[in-house]
Amino acid sequence: MTLLRQAVTVLEEAPSATLELGHAVADLGTALAGTDQREEAREMLRRALDLGQRCGGTALGDHALAALLKLGARPRRRAQTGWDALTPAESRVAELAVEGKKNREIAGILYVSLRTVELHLTSIYRKLSVSNRAELIRGS
Repeated sequence: MTLLRQAVTVLEEAPSATLELGHAVADLGTALAGTDQREEAREMLRRALDLGQRCGGTALGDHALAALLKLGARPRRRAQTGWDALTPAESRVAELAVEGKKNREIAGILYVSLRTVELHLTSIYRKLSVSNRAELIRGS
């Protein structure tokens, strides 16, 4: 348990290690679940779920959610609309679009196809209840 806590502490200082931090937090939560520290376990697993959702770590999120449910917790649902509803990939596309980048530029920056950018923008517009890029920029 001590090593897991140390790993979490070290990874909290590494800004680009969000997924790794999420896994360490989930492992700590899972270990705590087998002890009398079930409330701290739920807290760690909720944090791991949040970290997984923020960085696009689907497997991490699924693991944390399953562990939370096993502990009898009721995790909150992910937002369906608004900026919090955007996936990490959608957030990156939205950020670049708000900066004034064209779809082709966004595709090049993110190393994805033009079609992928278009699909992300469609999803972004729906989640943010906007009709076009100008409204997206105004609402940012």
